[in-house]
Amino acid sequence: MSNFTETVLGEAVVSVPSGNSILISHSTFKASEFLSKMETQLNASKTAWFNDGASCEILAPNKSWKKGKIKVVLQFCPDEPEVSDNSLDGIRQAIDL
Repeated sequence: MSNFTETVLGEAVVSVPSGNSILISHSTFKASEFLSKMETQLNASKTAWFNDGASCEILAPNKSWKKGKIKVVLQFCPDEPEVSDNSLDGIRQAIDL
């Protein structure tokens, strides 16, 4: 499986196999419904984590502390990445013809 590449936004509909859903009892739901339920379950007073982000500092190996924000998002990782005609591979293939 590749890296998570696409943030799932509010009106997108997510469908998971039966018995594989969390927080929501049904298997088909909007991304906004899932994030709202997660926000409620965790603590409604911490809405910054779901909206603009909460102020924080991070420390990564071999790096200095960095100030910024942290945000909870729902991401999607396609089983097969979309192939774009604008990709470098497409350009290379066109040149090789």
